[in-house]
Amino acid sequence: MMDSDFWELENLLSEIDEFLNKYEENKEEIQEIILSFIERIEKTNKELMNISKKLEYITLKLKNLVNNSQSPSKYEEKGNRIKGEITPKAFFRLHILLTLYELGGKAPALEVHKKLEKKLNDLLTQKDKELLPSGTVRWIKNVDWCRLILVHEGLMKRDSPRGIWELSEKGYKYIKKYLEEINGRE
Repeated sequence: MMDSDFWELENLLSEIDEFLNKYEENKEEIQEIILSFIERIEKTNKELMNISKKLEYITLKLKNLVNNSQSPSKYEEKGNRIKGEITPKAFFRLHILLTLYELGGKAPALEVHKKLEKKLNDLLTQKDKELLPSGTVRWIKNVDWCRLILVHEGLMKRDSPRGIWELSEKGYKYIKKYLEEINGRE
């Protein structure tokens, strides 16, 4: 994120504070201003989420380099992949783990897919939502591949019943540590 982006965010927050102080004076005019703020906030949020996607992917690649483990690129599609238009599989990693945690650590794959779709629908690109020749939606296929990677990393159980996704003990520890770090920043 560039300095100009931070300045824009700071400027937006300052304008919102000023607006809230004047709210009672001119409610009708303020409704128009509110709609403008909402539009700007949504635009900024979408831009931040795109940056977040990229940072999560880069972080995963760097962690894999440090741990001398397999780079995520081993699992990426080859050939006709269109860069920049398809959300990287690594983006789904944390979302899968968090969703399973929220579902009690274990859930049918279909339930995980549905919950992820609700959470991530606004972040998925048109390419992500396209049907593959197999009849599967691209982002769901990528989530399934990411799940396989999580199994190989030991964050999800390998021996769960067919169609059931389950966090391993290592996966629980990983998510708990992540949540502690996030809560510590707030």
